[in-house]
Amino acid sequence: MEKSKQIKVVGYCRVSTIMQQNEGHSFDVQKQIITKFCETKGYKLTKIYTEQISGTADCMKRPEFRRVIKDLESGKVTGLVCTKFDRLSRNLRDLLNLIESHFKNKYNVYFTDFDNVDINTAEGRCQMQLLGTFSELERNIISKRTKQVMEYKKGKNEKTGGFIPIGYKIEIVENNGKQIKTLVENKYEKDLIKEMLDLKAESKISYRKIGLILTERGFKNRNDSLNWTRDGVMKFLHPERNVKKKK
Repeated sequence: MEKSKQIKVVGYCRVSTIMQQNEGHSFDVQKQIITKFCETKGYKLTKIYTEQISGTADCMKRPEFRRVIKDLESGKVTGLVCTKFDRLSRNLRDLLNLIESHFKNKYNVYFTDFDNVDINTAEGRCQMQLLGTFSELERNIISKRTKQVMEYKKGKNEKTGGFIPIGYKIEIVENNGKQIKTLVENKYEKDLIKEMLDLKAESKISYRKIGLILTERGFKNRNDSLNWTRDGVMKFLHPERNVKKKK
C-alpha cells in the first residue's frame, strides 16, 4: 500500500474500573488488539487514547474521547478503532446518537471484534444496533446481579441461608482462627452467563434452545446436571427474578 493512500486512524481504549485491568479489558490487551488489527489492515495508527471511566458516561463528556473527535475533525485521521461497541458506550442510545451526530458519512469506525460492520451503511448500523442491544443487556444483568449480591451480603457477610446469587459461591475462609462462610466470585457461572449472552447475540433463539446447546456442549447447571431447562437458563439471564421481595 502506498504511504500517501494509507488510511490514518486513532485508537480508543476504555476501562470502567481498575478491576478491569485484571480482566479481559485491560489497556494493554486492548492496545495489542488494536495495534495488530491496524497492522493486518494496513492502517497507520497515529495514537491510542486510554480512559478510565464508566461506559454509561456520555461519550462527549469524556476528556480523552473528545481528543479523539478533535483528531478526526482536524483531519489528522479519518477513522477510529475500538475493540468492541461497549468500549465506546454501554448505553445504546448514546452510542447511536454518537454515530449519527459525529461519524455518519464523515468518518469510519472500525471494531476489531466486528470488522465487517460498516456504520456508513444502513445494514451496518442495523447490525451495530442489534449487537449494541445485547451489550446493554449484559450491562443491565451485571447491575441487577450486583444489587442481588449486596442484598445477600447486607450486614452479614457470613450469611449461609437463602439463595446464593448467580455468578457467586460460598467458600470457607479463616478469620481470626474461625472458619467463616463468605461469598466469592464463581468464574464457572460467569463464563456460563457469557456463553448464553453470546448465543443470544448470534441469533434470536429461545431460552429452551440455549438450554439444549448448553447440554450438548457439556455445561452443567447448579444441580451438577446437564439437564438445562428453559427456567434454568432464565434464572441465569434474569437474576432479579431470584430475589424474593420483602413483604
